[in-house]
Amino acid sequence: MRALAFLAAIIVAALIAATPAIAGPGYARGEAKPITPEQVEQRGPEAKQPVTKAEKADYNGREIDLSESWEGARACAVGDGGTQCFDSEMAMNIEIGKQDKAKGTANSRNYTCSSSLRLYKNTSYSGSTLWITSRGFWLNLSNYGYNQSVSSYKVGACSSIFADYNNGGGAWYPTAYTKKWKISWTMLSGWNDDVSSVYQY
Repeated sequence: MRALAFLAAIIVAALIAATPAIAGPGYARGEAKPITPEQVEQRGPEAKQPVTKAEKADYNGREIDLSESWEGARACAVGDGGTQCFDSEMAMNIEIGKQDKAKGTANSRNYTCSSSLRLYKNTSYSGSTLWITSRGFWLNLSNYGYNQSVSSYKVGACSSIFADYNNGGGAWYPTAYTKKWKISWTMLSGWNDDVSSVYQY
């Protein structure tokens, strides 16, 4: 009987050791693959297919490939109507405000947040900035020349998820810090310049 119990214990231990680890929100980063997003507390909302193409943007009347270079732009805004870039955050803020006023309530809210997630290249909300209103899918920052470049942020009216790897992979920034209207002048320890994809919901 003791021999059988000992054998059973060995089998159970082997099964546990063979089970792959799953990284949860705010866990230390590593090679663990996150579970499919379904709800924030476990890994976030269900995501649509991520944006995987290089993003072209309008900058002063010409098209630029953000994945290659911002070509002097200091601020870019990503929405369901495309991507626009500007010489400064102030200029972008003024222009986006005019566009929002002109659109009024006609703008689709199914795939657009009413206010943007604002990512900043430097701490204290400085340096080049990327504003994102698109929601409902993973957005890979490499398409916008912003991969692993976030040092501070302001979350808008939609809660957000920050992931270490593309398409929501790897560890996630603790979601308690990226709920709607949360802001941070710096990143938590180990997370400076370490965000590769974002999701708004």
